[in-house]
Amino acid sequence: MVVRINIHAIKFNKANELKGTVEANVGELDLAYEEVQWQEPVIISYQVTNAGDLYLFEARVQFSYSIACSRCLAPIEEKKELTVQEQFGRRTDQSNPSEDIQAVTGDEIDVTDSIRDQILLTMPAKPLCKQDCAGLCPQCGGDRNRVACDCREDNIDPRLAALGKLLK
Repeated sequence: MVVRINIHAIKFNKANELKGTVEANVGELDLAYEEVQWQEPVIISYQVTNAGDLYLFEARVQFSYSIACSRCLAPIEEKKELTVQEQFGRRTDQSNPSEDIQAVTGDEIDVTDSIRDQILLTMPAKPLCKQDCAGLCPQCGGDRNRVACDCREDNIDPRLAALGKLLK
């Protein structure tokens, strides 16, 4: 499935605007991000303006998700809002298509890729529950944010133990 907006109502009148709101399922946007539990739906409030040779698409996208902290594995609930802007136009020269202008197909513009890409770009590479998250203890597995453990952290790889003696 894809998210398409019918622009027939503004197709023949320059400077006309089309506004609306679409609720898209995560499956329609193909948000393949294994670690994330997406909250449905993604809400897209958009405006399309006929600028003559181009259609200017601007949208406010709201979505929420749950993901595990990369240090302590605590669940993190996030709500995000972002802006997407894109230009759509008819491609007349197929030998040199502009990468900045997306193609119009008939009376519709397909905004799926633009929205999906912007959502994925806002996702954190290493999500943290808080900036100073202490993580899990590598010895006992306890959450260091909740309980201080008495585990020793000076475990030295036995293959490198001889180097440790040189430092003493």
